[in-house]
Amino acid sequence: MKVRADPRGNAESRILAAMRGVPQGEARSLTHATVEPVEPDDLRAQLIDKLRETAAILSAGVSVVSSDKKAVEWPVLTGDVDATWYDELEEITPSDVTLDDFRIPVKSMKALVRGSSEAFEDSDPDLLQIVADNINLRMALIGDRELTIGNNAKGFKGLTQITGSQSIAVGGALSWDHVLRAVGLLAESKIPGPYAMLLGPRPALTLALTKEEAASNAYLGRPEGVPPIFSSYWLPVTGGASPTTTAVIFAPAMVTVVVRKDVTVEVDRSAEFTSDAVLVRVKYRLGMDVVYPQSIVKLTGIDAPAIA
Repeated sequence: MKVRADPRGNAESRILAAMRGVPQGEARSLTHATVEPVEPDDLRAQLIDKLRETAAILSAGVSVVSSDKKAVEWPVLTGDVDATWYDELEEITPSDVTLDDFRIPVKSMKALVRGSSEAFEDSDPDLLQIVADNINLRMALIGDRELTIGNNAKGFKGLTQITGSQSIAVGGALSWDHVLRAVGLLAESKIPGPYAMLLGPRPALTLALTKEEAASNAYLGRPEGVPPIFSSYWLPVTGGASPTTTAVIFAPAMVTVVVRKDVTVEVDRSAEFTSDAVLVRVKYRLGMDVVYPQSIVKLTGIDAPAIA
């Protein structure tokens, strides 16, 4: 079956065309109903695609939920239903279902760019394209950072900041033994797999350089049972003569990321009419939480010597 391309072009090209189409002296939201080339779903899809390209946590396969609400909420079990053996015709003792509300609020991320109208219209290479690309990248990077280590009062807690997670103190060089112990800890906690691992470049290199024997040049390789590894440069490295860092092994199915549907891009050529300036404002809302904090194991105190 041959799939026909959208004659209007892809979402990114239509967004840029709509930005260029705002006349001097006007302000316009690109998600307004009168702007035909761009729809809210175009912007949201473009945002999620950029986040998936950038964010290791999304690449690991966490759930992404789109919502038009300020928060997403649903009930979760906090205790097991009682079950036991009974004789025939013996009365069954009922057990209460213990529930709690799992709520993920979404937080706003915004960017405002000011530039010369003449530069936006006449520059080569296209300045508007450069600015749009940079806005997309910066907001995706900031979103990725918040998902991983975020603890901003105006944002949300990232994976490494979730209260109630488990931990293993490495206190030296990271080895495959530590990773496998973390996997065992998740299994013992009755957290269903699959699992994934977030790892910074320095400890990743330590694992990659592990030899079969001390005097050997043969690399050990990854043992069976090690989960997929996703590289994250947001995991912090402490300073000083003996820097350390953290790694995370977790169950992606227990992590939920919420993206509000009302992603907005606005272009204003009226606010600074006398200076012939263009203002571009982008806003989207994002949130994340983990339904069972025990589904995260942090490996702490990992040696992180400089690579070179």
